[in-house]
Amino acid sequence: MRQTIEEYGRSLIVPPDSVFSNLDAIRVANADMPTLSIRLDLWTIEEGRSDLTLECTVIDKGGEVFEIEIDGIHVL
Repeated sequence: MRQTIEEYGRSLIVPPDSVFSNLDAIRVANADMPTLSIRLDLWTIEEGRSDLTLECTVIDKGGEVFEIEIDGIHVL
């Protein structure tokens, strides 16, 4: 993934806070623990919102512990 981001030729930055309050999140059915599949638009210094999207799985392990699995980065 690092190579793909480097080849993209732009510098990733943390998205604005408003992005995190409006995530594309879907609960995963039949998971042993509460699990979400999330898509998050990535942002760059050069473009603002880019055409890259992070796809990840977030598993609530209880308390304040979450396991995050990065599933991929895609161009939309």
